[in-house]
Amino acid sequence: MVAAPLGHIKQLDGIRAIAVLLVIVSHWLPGGIAGRFGFGAIGVDIFFVLSGFLITRILIVERLKFSTAPSTNSRLKSIKNFMVRRSLRIFPIYYLLLILLVFCAKQFPNPVAQDWGWYFFYLQNILFYIKQEWPGGKLSHLWSLAVEEQFYLFWPWLILFVSQKWILKLMVFSFLIGIALVYYLPTLNRGSMAEVLTPTCMQAFASGGILAYFHIERGSEFHQLKYHFLIPGLISFAYLIMGLNGFLPLLVDLRTIISIFMVGLIATILINPNFFISSKILGNPALVFLGRISYGIYLFHNFIPVLMNAFLHKLEKDNSGFANLTYKKHLFDQGVLFYGICFCLLFFITIFSFYFFEQPVNKLKRYFT
Repeated sequence: MVAAPLGHIKQLDGIRAIAVLLVIVSHWLPGGIAGRFGFGAIGVDIFFVLSGFLITRILIVERLKFSTAPSTNSRLKSIKNFMVRRSLRIFPIYYLLLILLVFCAKQFPNPVAQDWGWYFFYLQNILFYIKQEWPGGKLSHLWSLAVEEQFYLFWPWLILFVSQKWILKLMVFSFLIGIALVYYLPTLNRGSMAEVLTPTCMQAFASGGILAYFHIERGSEFHQLKYHFLIPGLISFAYLIMGLNGFLPLLVDLRTIISIFMVGLIATILINPNFFISSKILGNPALVFLGRISYGIYLFHNFIPVLMNAFLHKLEKDNSGFANLTYKKHLFDQGVLFYGICFCLLFFITIFSFYFFEQPVNKLKRYFT
């Protein structure tokens, strides 16, 4: 089989946008419907499935190049290029954020300086698990970045070096292991917060990987297999809605349900990109653009309301400010106007970061193809 070029799927950016919006709502407005339905967890799990699909897709296409020359050096070079390209996309803005948090610790108290090694090496999810608590300084959302990075460290080796006949079995095994650990780890003494550990997230990554495998390796028969993905996706979506509304007990963990639903949704996009949901909703230009810059939005979103509230506090101390926009001791007491301004600030800060920092760095990727 000849490796086909990988085209950009804009609808996946639309899905990213929805995922990051769910996370923002859950962190900014944790009460009400966002807390009840677990918007934040759903958004993060969507990101995990997308990562599993896209990363596995890249690696399988890369693997197909070795069908005629399966040298170890070629595979090692592919892993090196993959790691460098991922690092160029993820590391610069992340480490810039850490530096800012360290130097602004007096103005914005946070534990990055005292736990520097954990954050520098993307181990903060393990730190949260060991301490059994979320960190101060609005850093809780960074756990998922650690999980993604840990996934990137071992998954390429498996996909590029495991025998062809074992790849699909390996992904199915990873999916089942993730489900099993979700139920097993909470039975241990240090059981809570197990969901932040990479092994308990494997069903999300692996489900995306399984879809990528069938889409690339069995592309000629992918359309014939569509109902194998679509029907479980629809069933899981219906089960999710009924479970979250209390009509049915959620006997399966939320991450697994979201993973199966997302596989069905991505399969729908791949099979029929002109379907209404694919083209008109997920392919909406505004949503697609928001998805393109979603990494920066995710990184910065937790800090903006705190900084905005602190700015309003300073204005009040200086006997100035705005009539309809005032400092609140608790962010949860702020209204729609406050959070609307916060989102505008977040959007423009992310735009600046994307075009003047992230994109220039990303251009270096062309040297590692």
